[in-house]
Amino acid sequence: MRFLRAWNRALKYYRENPEVMIPYMQKKFGIKEAGLVQRMYEDDLETLVLSGRLTHPVAVEMLETGREVLKLKEPVPLERVFDFL
Repeated sequence: MRFLRAWNRALKYYRENPEVMIPYMQKKFGIKEAGLVQRMYEDDLETLVLSGRLTHPVAVEMLETGREVLKLKEPVPLERVFDFL
């Protein structure tokens, strides 16, 4: 429970403090172009779900990215990886 509470507080802080998080991301990832980090942050906010559940399009995109990285030829069914019961 403590982990989940801490995770939720961190997620809330991340969402509500772009003026802190964007410079942190820029330094952490070593990205010189501030506009790129801004776009990365904004794109990331779209995938964050406060309920903790992924939307169907985000889950599909995650599996597709993983498939490409692992060089798998066959697609992986969502139900093989995610169980949202």
